[in-house]
Amino acid sequence: MRKCLRCGTEMVEDWRIRPERGDACYISDGNDGFLRGKERLGQLKAAICPQCGEVSVYVDDPNTVINGWR
Repeated sequence: MRKCLRCGTEMVEDWRIRPERGDACYISDGNDGFLRGKERLGQLKAAICPQCGEVSVYVDDPNTVINGWR
């Protein structure tokens, strides 16, 4: 459960972040070609506050990101 940093309300999680065209956005270490997908470290997701509209972006699996860049 994420709480809004602005107003403290419980946020609605697990929204997808997408570019206007194409697949979901990913966080990358930049070491391999994007099309091969080896550098994808985690899918970006969003949580939205139903009270004030604040949006929080997070990675679906933080352990993959932390272990992937070390």
